[in-house]
Amino acid sequence: MQTKDPRPYPQRKWQFDYHRLDVWWVAFEAFIRGNAIADALPTGQAKLKDHLKRALASAFTQTSEVAPRKGADRAQRVRVARSEASEAAAALEAVGGLGLAEPREIDAVLELLWRQSAMLYRLANPRR
Repeated sequence: MQTKDPRPYPQRKWQFDYHRLDVWWVAFEAFIRGNAIADALPTGQAKLKDHLKRALASAFTQTSEVAPRKGADRAQRVRVARSEASEAAAALEAVGGLGLAEPREIDAVLELLWRQSAMLYRLANPRR
């Protein structure tokens, strides 16, 4: 999947630690695109919509917390972020299974969440 660069502010005078992580930008795009899917869900799917939005937000914000952490603290943040990305993916699978969104839109976000999870795994388990 070829996506546009989600980095909306490339010329900032300031930068947080997480801006240096490619995984943060992948998480950011998954959050934005996943929320668009959630916002389009029908009114009768309020619980699924809420669950999806919460999981996407948590996967994104927990990924933000990985950057400044070290050691066991960092590993814990990575585990939580990966778990939340998996939860968001499962919620998206449910949306797809119920036929509530376009399969290609769901697949695009699932691929981003998969990439996020893989990148987080690599941060926690660097090659030696």
